[in-house]
Order: sequence, then C-alpha cells, then structure tokens
Amino acid sequence: MAGFNADQLGERLDELNREQLAAIEKLSTELLTEMQRKGPVRAGDDKRDRSDEAGARKRRALR
Repeated sequence: MAGFNADQLGERLDELNREQLAAIEKLSTELLTEMQRKGPVRAGDDKRDRSDEAGARKRRALR
C-alpha cells in the first residue's frame, strides 16, 4: 500500500480548487456578458419553459 503524503494531497487539492475557481469565473463572465447583451426581459416576454411552474399551480389547486 502506498504511503500517505499530506503535502501531495494538499497541493492537489489546491490545484483542483484553482481549476474550479477558473471554471466558475469563466462561466460567470459568459453569463454576465450574455445578460448584458440581451438586456432586461419584460414581464410576459420571457420565453422560458414554464411547464414546471404550470404543474406546480395545478398541484396547488388540487390541494
């Protein structure tokens, strides 16, 4: 069985944390850019899939 090396583990965890942070920053920047490009959405103009919301309303009505 290989010996446990706390320093290597710490270095690898730091590396993974940096990679995750870089990925989050990239996705956040892309999302912000897209939101700025598209501008605000007026009420009623939102084209999102509302099937979950409609289903929730139906379930509440059945209570």
